[in-house]
Amino acid sequence: MANKHFESQLLTGGILYGPFHARRRGTVVGVNLLPNDVKICNFDCVYCHCGLTDAADLKRLDLCPPIEAVDRALEEGLRELAARNVALDTIIISGNGEPTLYPRFSEAVNVVEAARTAHAATAKIAALTNGTLLHKPSVAVALTRVDARVVKFDAGPADLFDAIDRPVYGFGFKQLLQGVKALPDFALQSIFLAGSAGDNTTDAAVDEWIAKVRLLKPLYVEIYGLDRLAPVPGVEKVPLERLRGISHRLASRTGIEGRVYE
Repeated sequence: MANKHFESQLLTGGILYGPFHARRRGTVVGVNLLPNDVKICNFDCVYCHCGLTDAADLKRLDLCPPIEAVDRALEEGLRELAARNVALDTIIISGNGEPTLYPRFSEAVNVVEAARTAHAATAKIAALTNGTLLHKPSVAVALTRVDARVVKFDAGPADLFDAIDRPVYGFGFKQLLQGVKALPDFALQSIFLAGSAGDNTTDAAVDEWIAKVRLLKPLYVEIYGLDRLAPVPGVEKVPLERLRGISHRLASRTGIEGRVYE
């Protein structure tokens, strides 16, 4: 069931979008490799600001922009920003769904790298992913070439993973853990939510999440809460104090830093 008050808040209108200020990455431009007008993802997260996932849209990857269009958009867009003296901190590969679903993802990373070198040499390239395609060598290798690999990881218990991230088709939680663990020098990004749609803030859920984070050994974990209306009813924002408490518990038990964002 959808939240009747929700409207999609971040379906981008092009390949390059921004610049904007991100609470975790400074001055940012985003790269959307997916169609402009539809979310394509193999998750249907209860909190996604792009709205709910239509499983049928996974068959619309032929509507993704061709690699030549991606190249042109990055070259022209970053050149224009450089001419305006916009100092970028991050070029982030994200967009309208799961970016690694893009059929030519490895080539797209090459394009982003080339445009960054030419027009925004001090900017970092980051990629946000749900990690579901890390079993594909081309995706895993491409991600090693960006400066920051950030993998969504919202729950330790498998049933909470299913409740919050809602894989569109049967995807094994163990397979996700194996793929992430094999990725070098990555960070995790974890949202904490309360409410009837899925509560991953209970002591038991946090303990199991910490156990999985210890197993994965990320460089750090980005911990944040809901900052927009969710597309699914029953999703509640978690107080900042609770997020800080989870971060402290993570650090005290594992030595892994939790970076809390409001």
